Amino acid sequence: MSVVDRILRLPELQAAPPVLVDVGAAKGIHPKWRRIARYSVCVAFEADERELASVTSESAGFKRLTTYNRIAAERASDAEPFHLTASPFCSSRLAPLHDRLSRYAFAPLFRVERTLELAAVDLPGTLDTLGLERIDWLKLDSQGTDLRLFQSLGERADDVLVVELEPGIINAYEGEDRLADVLLELGGRGFWASGLTVGGSTRIDNELARSALGGRAAANLDAFHKPAPGWAEIEYVNDFADDERFGRRELLLGCAFCFLRGHNAFAYELATRGAERFGAPFEELRRTALRRVRTGFAALPLVAAKALSARVR
Repeated sequence: MSVVDRILRLPELQAAPPVLVDVGAAKGIHPKWRRIARYSVCVAFEADERELASVTSESAGFKRLTTYNRIAAERASDAEPFHLTASPFCSSRLAPLHDRLSRYAFAPLFRVERTLELAAVDLPGTLDTLGLERIDWLKLDSQGTDLRLFQSLGERADDVLVVELEPGIINAYEGEDRLADVLLELGGRGFWASGLTVGGSTRIDNELARSALGGRAAANLDAFHKPAPGWAEIEYVNDFADDERFGRRELLLGCAFCFLRGHNAFAYELATRGAERFGAPFEELRRTALRRVRTGFAALPLVAAKALSARVR
C-alpha cells in the first residue's frame, strides 16, 4: 500500500474526506485525482451540456460526486450568457475576441456556434448547500474567469491546499483573467507555484494559413509547427504558514498531496511541522519523505550520466 493510501485511510480523513472541486470538467475525471478519487468527495461544474456525459460517466470513481450543468460564477443568477464554441473546451461565459484570435492557427476552435442563457451558481453557496466547509483541492478551467472564481471564495480561498488555474497570456476572451494577475494574487496570498506548463498555438493569420497551406494542413498546424505561448496551466500549493488555519487533518492531507505530486522535500517540511505539533504518524511520514529525497539524490550520478550520454550522441 502506498504512503498516499495509508494517509487517506487514517480516521481523520475517513471522517472528513478530501474535497475536490472541478470547474470546467469537460474532460472527465481530472488525471491528477485518479489515485485519490475513491477516497474523495468531488463537486464538478460543466456548463457545456455536450460534455456533461464525460463527467457523470466516471462518477463511480469517487466516494461521492455531485455534478452541476450550470455556470460557476461569482454570484448566483437565474440567467447568464454562455457562449458555446466549436470546441467544447473553449466555451465560456466570456465572449471570444475573434480579432485577437484570428492571428493564431487555433482560431476556428473559438467560433461561437450559439449563445445560451444558463443558470449560474456561486462556489460558497454551493459548498453551503452540500454541507462542505472547505475545498482541499480546487481545479479551475473556466476559460477566462479562474482568478475571480478563486477570489469569490473569500476567506475560504486561504483554506485551499492545492489550486490549479489556466489563465490566458494572449487575451483570448473579453475581460479575461490573465497570467500576470494570477501570479500577483496567488504569490501574495501564501501560495507557491508547484507546477507550470505553457500551451499555445502557431502565430499566423488564420486566413493566410488556410490560403497558403490548405484547410487540412492549417487545421493541424499546431501539431507540426512550433507554437507561440497562449495560456498557462499553473498549480499552486499553500505554504501552510498559519497554524491556526491548518490542523492535523490538513497537514496530513498536505503531505498526501505533496507525495502525489512528487514534492517530497515540502512533504518533509510539512511532516516536520506535524511531528512537532502532533507526534505520530508524522514521524513516519517525515522518514518516508526524507528517504524519497535521498533516493533522488542517490540517483543523481545516473541521471547526470544519462544526460551526458544524450549530449554526446
